[in-house]
Amino acid sequence: MNDLRFALIRQGPADLDTTPIGQPDLSSLARAIERERKGRTIELVQRDDFEFETDRELHTVVEVWTLDMGNSRDSRIAVAWLNEGGRESLEPALLAARTDRPRAQPRQRAA
Repeated sequence: MNDLRFALIRQGPADLDTTPIGQPDLSSLARAIERERKGRTIELVQRDDFEFETDRELHTVVEVWTLDMGNSRDSRIAVAWLNEGGRESLEPALLAARTDRPRAQPRQRAA
């Protein structure tokens, strides 16, 4: 994990797939999460005690959970790893990556 700065670990048949999927930058990581969420409501949960199978150090990660209709956690779709950050770094990147949010329209000049 030392050579990766950003990675996504998707939910797999076991608890989590063991191989992180490296991302070149924070924007790419946010776009990958946006694809995984598929328009569903999500909750971000920062954990400061995550261990990877290949490394016994404790790492800060952000778990990405989908929420059900009652706003309870439904399923964990991924774990995001940001080498030098956590939820406070990921939230703005996710907001920028959202495809379903309204975009500002250019002003129209009066004729």
